[in-house]
Amino acid sequence: MRTSLIDLIARMTVRDGNVNSDQSVSWHAHREAEALSDASLISELAEYVQHESKQDCRGAAYFILGKLGEKFPALECAAILVAQAKKEKNKYVLATLLGALAHVSKSNDLDLTPSMLFSQTKGGWFAIPPFNRSSARAPHKLKT
Repeated sequence: MRTSLIDLIARMTVRDGNVNSDQSVSWHAHREAEALSDASLISELAEYVQHESKQDCRGAAYFILGKLGEKFPALECAAILVAQAKKEKNKYVLATLLGALAHVSKSNDLDLTPSMLFSQTKGGWFAIPPFNRSSARAPHKLKT
């Protein structure tokens, strides 16, 4: 994976002490992540989240995937996020993943059941469903 992307993810996870959010390294890194517009990053991030052991780094990568998925709706961001939802164990990282999934376009045939069932089994329902108003245009079926 590109060193610039690894550096961005690392900066996104920096925990600054008593600093205003707009002065923090993480805040600036998140704004930089929102501005990314290279579709080739999607495949790199897909590989990264499968092997990364640090939860906060996976969460940052999910955030980036969500932002890229908004810009490149025909690409596989939603499928990557749903596949990772099955594996994610940390509820805070899962919340980031579901938040990213809420903003990306999803194909009609994408099975969202794994993300719904997973969020249901982690001590209650998450308040972040994996779809938003734009998803209402295309019905999504929960397979049981």
